[in-house]
Amino acid sequence: MKYTNRIIAVIIGITLLSTTLPIGVFASVEEASIQINESTIADAPKDVAESSEIITIDGNEIEIYNSVTYIENPNFSVKSVILKNAAGVITNSIAANGTLYQVIVTKKVSDVIPAKMIAAVYDDIGKLVKMSVSHISGTGTINSDTTYTLNMQFNPIITEHKLKIMIWDDMDTLEPFATPYDSDIIMIDTVYNNTIETSGQQHSYEFTVPQDGNYAISAPTGTGISGSLYHSSNPTTPLATKSNMSSTNKLFAYMSRNEVYTIKLTSTTTGIYSFMLTASTDDSAITTLSLTTAATANIAYVGGYAYYKFTPTDTATYFIEASGNILPFGTLIDSSNETLAYEDNLEYANEISISHNLTSGQTYYIKIGSKARQIGTASIYIKKVKVTTSGTNSVSFTGKLGTASSKRVGISIYDQAGTLVNIWQVNTVSGGTFSYSLTLPLSGKGYQYIINQAANTIPVYGTFGSEMITNKIKTTVAANAPPAATVSRTFSRSNLAANTTFGADFTIKNNDSANSQEIFVDFILYNSSGEIVRSCGMGYIYAPNQQQVQHTEMQLPSNVSGHTLKIFIWQGASVYNSSHIPLYTSYSVTTSGTSTLSLPSEELDEESIGETEVTSSNELIDTEIDESIIETYEEKRDTYQAQTEGLNIVPAGFGQLDQIDMNYQVTYDGKNTGGVLKYGTNNVKVFFKNKTTSSVTFEPLVLWGEYDENGDLQTTYFQWCDPVTVAAKGQNGDVLTIDYKVKAPNGTDFACGYWAINSDYDYVCLNPIAMRVDGLYQGQATPLFFQEAGGGKYIFCNNREGIKRTDLADSNNPNGARLLMHEKGLGNGEYEMMISHNNDTSLDTNQQTGQHSSNGTGGFPIFVDAQFYDPYGTARIEIESAAYYIPTGKVDPYLGGPLSYACIPAYANYRKIQIVDLALNNPYNPQTVMKTKNSTTKYIHNFSESNSLWAGDVFVNNVYTSVPNGYVMYMVLKFRIVNSNGVEVNVAAFRDNGNGLNNRFSNYQAGGDPYVTAPFQKDYQYKGIADTLPLVESHVILAFDDTTQNNSSLPVTVFNAFEPGGRQVNWWKTQLNPQADSYNADFCAESDMIKIRYNDPTKRDAYGISYSGAKDGTWQFDVFHSDTYQFPANRNSSNNPNYILPRPTIQGSSRGSSNVNEAANLANYGVVTRYYYRIRNYGVVDKSIKINLETRSNNVIIARYITSNPQDQNDPSNIIFAKYKGEINPPLPAANDTVFWVDAFAGYETYFCIDIILPTGNAGGMKNEVVVTN
Repeated sequence: MKYTNRIIAVIIGITLLSTTLPIGVFASVEEASIQINESTIADAPKDVAESSEIITIDGNEIEIYNSVTYIENPNFSVKSVILKNAAGVITNSIAANGTLYQVIVTKKVSDVIPAKMIAAVYDDIGKLVKMSVSHISGTGTINSDTTYTLNMQFNPIITEHKLKIMIWDDMDTLEPFATPYDSDIIMIDTVYNNTIETSGQQHSYEFTVPQDGNYAISAPTGTGISGSLYHSSNPTTPLATKSNMSSTNKLFAYMSRNEVYTIKLTSTTTGIYSFMLTASTDDSAITTLSLTTAATANIAYVGGYAYYKFTPTDTATYFIEASGNILPFGTLIDSSNETLAYEDNLEYANEISISHNLTSGQTYYIKIGSKARQIGTASIYIKKVKVTTSGTNSVSFTGKLGTASSKRVGISIYDQAGTLVNIWQVNTVSGGTFSYSLTLPLSGKGYQYIINQAANTIPVYGTFGSEMITNKIKTTVAANAPPAATVSRTFSRSNLAANTTFGADFTIKNNDSANSQEIFVDFILYNSSGEIVRSCGMGYIYAPNQQQVQHTEMQLPSNVSGHTLKIFIWQGASVYNSSHIPLYTSYSVTTSGTSTLSLPSEELDEESIGETEVTSSNELIDTEIDESIIETYEEKRDTYQAQTEGLNIVPAGFGQLDQIDMNYQVTYDGKNTGGVLKYGTNNVKVFFKNKTTSSVTFEPLVLWGEYDENGDLQTTYFQWCDPVTVAAKGQNGDVLTIDYKVKAPNGTDFACGYWAINSDYDYVCLNPIAMRVDGLYQGQATPLFFQEAGGGKYIFCNNREGIKRTDLADSNNPNGARLLMHEKGLGNGEYEMMISHNNDTSLDTNQQTGQHSSNGTGGFPIFVDAQFYDPYGTARIEIESAAYYIPTGKVDPYLGGPLSYACIPAYANYRKIQIVDLALNNPYNPQTVMKTKNSTTKYIHNFSESNSLWAGDVFVNNVYTSVPNGYVMYMVLKFRIVNSNGVEVNVAAFRDNGNGLNNRFSNYQAGGDPYVTAPFQKDYQYKGIADTLPLVESHVILAFDDTTQNNSSLPVTVFNAFEPGGRQVNWWKTQLNPQADSYNADFCAESDMIKIRYNDPTKRDAYGISYSGAKDGTWQFDVFHSDTYQFPANRNSSNNPNYILPRPTIQGSSRGSSNVNEAANLANYGVVTRYYYRIRNYGVVDKSIKINLETRSNNVIIARYITSNPQDQNDPSNIIFAKYKGEINPPLPAANDTVFWVDAFAGYETYFCIDIILPTGNAGGMKNEVVVTN
């Protein structure tokens, strides 16, 4: 028989001497009362926390819990207990001189199973003062009741006494046959009795529930009973009420385990009544949600949920959206109480979407909670999409995202690799439904779709087909619902014609008066089979109410028969980065003419009403465009071409006015290209930075074209923008950023350039920007920026770095046990984890001032470990790699060399690679330190076998040991979680008491509420979870020729808080937050720093008492937020511990940050900083390339050869070597070492990949440099 205890117990010892029990008691069916000789009873310890009691009878131990021990599949249940006071009035508690009158027991099995029922009374210190033992024959049918009349009298003094009733198999073996009754606790499925002695008398009962769920409170007997349910956090506002309660008229509520509730019962009629708490399957009181009907989820108390039901009328995919500042998370449950989908919101976003295929007519349940553990509301909304496929290529969509007709709907379809295969726009019809049909090859294919409609912010994402999605398209939630844009346009021609150019000028106005909106125009050319032949487009960020001209052109192919050019105007940057909200009608152009997808006149944008091109969606027009329009268009174009005629695209200093600096970044398919263009759609971000002390007004201009075989730029096109003004240098608004979409045709030597031109056509930038497809320009400063690799999550724990006694998770903590780290809700996916701490148990910390002082103990060894705990028992964890290390003594225990706190041997074990010194000597060879389980290479643990797994248990003998006082430890793990409903991770420290690991707790509760046992501690080190694996990447493309001098550093452009528009430098720093840097802060890359989030409800207590802004329970440790926690004794009344930092300035000759005392002291420990280098030697003389790294820290450097094949760059596995740089302690200066060099042959490009890692224990701030030598 399996039974689980809900709360960890502390032992209370009570010895019962069996010699005081008459032998006849065990044979009698009747009640027997025994007065125990109190001198034979050992008192309970008074100085331990409440948890459990242990009674010893002849050496046997019996666990009796102060909270409820719920027995699974019991043989009996205590259905009801009737207590009376001294006057014979039925009551619900022990009364002086009262009696235990009757106990009603329900038989839960069909077999005849005899048992013993023990009724025991304990005093306030846990001493047994009276006991009654009754024999249960075990006869009768299943679910039959037997009443036992005991009339056991209570003592005259019963202060804090309590009654327990237990049913055991026998007094010798003591196997529990029923969930025990406890007079101090209200349990489910038990009838409680009491008496209303005066009209209006109110009784209050506190209780908890064993599991999250829907519960009912009934009153089987009594007249006019009214009930009100409260949560302990708000004793005045009821969660639910019910009048005239009975066995059928019940109070229903959804309740959460570990939360304390109070039910208050009253009546104006005196007399006996009873009540009972039961788990309920009656969902009649649960709020019903309807498709596309908004509802409000109310989280009434911290830890509470909003609970709903939904019954679909059609089998389809449904999208349940929840949005609000409470940071919602949600669960979808079927009628069998099985979890179908769970959105844990580890990103702490304001909105989530739960999608699942639901069956018509079946009822489903939706549970919404707050990730931030806040009270408040969230908006709930349900959408539907149904995809039907038939035959080999027939696909149809039907759906309902809203209720209004004539709303524009944007539909984008991608294949399994994430390539766009179809984009379309339709209008909703009556009731808000939409439909769309198309043909796609279905055999062996997988597709993904994103759909949204006007006025919605959250798009829906779904899949169909037989193949797995290998590259999921990201859905982008609009910050706000953009209003329809005002659009007028001029087309260069009225129809499609072979070998011509179809151009358009769209004058677009952002009608959002409060928010900037990114708007893109997309040209998609379809052939007669509905396949995309060509596409091009451009995006632009519009300020509130800004009007801007966007010019787009497409060169048409030699055959356009049956072709259709579709033109879309949507919110977003591109179809790969968009909310998919259509902002205007779509256009269709064929060889016959132009048409639009029209809406009723009241839905049309103002400037489109009355235009001759606006017709019904299935109607084409042949009206010729006015020749004067074409002439105006061509004249304007020729004017601009004349200004740019003969200009070399290579930046060579055309500017006449040195007012603007220009820098740029290029991404393709969301990835950094290193500053070059790729065939297809490129996203080009151009920065215009004012260099002067006055505002500057200019026109951004872009020109593009193709180089011919002679190297001349041909077929040039241009796009101009309205004049813009940037503020004076150093002021807000001194950098203008414009995002462009550049579509480079396949097979061309395509190039584009960007200029800044004033009204007199003078260039106001001395060095405009130029780029080409996979083309490099000598001396070009590559835009250096890093991107998080994603692919999983990184768990990092380095806070509190020095573990004091007050951080321990055992009884050695004078303030009560606590955790170092606690996070719930780890979902499926890949993870890496790093833990690094010092043993400072010889010190104590003043929690009011933060001051450390010796505690006089000299400290003691501790274990530091990570626990994975699955309360649901469904998940599996697959540990692929693990390492553990304690640098001890004055020399390295592996080689006898100088000690390094970087723990290089452990990193070699973890990465399973050999790591050598800079001279390629003194190797650390990887050792096998991890056990395997259920696999030949991994340690695989199924939580169905045990809810808990400690990381320390996965290591082979003698690897995982305790940490001596004054030493440091380092642990790293790489693992995967599957089938998760929310795994919890805890990091805890325990004293090594000499008995191995038996001091660890068995589940996650190291004390009270686990949400408040692992707070962030102010010590300039951090913990939390990053929404990426520990890898950041950058593509660095550089070029030089024979004019490049020996030992010259090749330039790059860094972007940081000091230089948001970019700054060209010859070296740069990584692994450091520039806002916290005291030296050359504006040389930092910044984008290499990952963002860490830590959920900590105690953060709300860190705000000043007069702080009036919104408070939250999530720490954000990144380059943007402050670390301004103040200890209570020194806390400013208006303190905000984690605000967004203001734009910093450079201070003093050391060029430090003005925010150095407020910013987070981040160093990217354990994060791989990866460079994909591509360097071109344009000269005729062979050169060498050196990669230099200057630092005192013991970095790991891994070098790999790669090729120009993009696939090789995505999977760099050809390792040349892995080195450690060596640790240098002050006052010795940092060493500038060449960590890699390679030949750069004349006329060729060189490719290689460099990883730089700061494992642990050393300072961040690596100086990087690429040097050309002879």
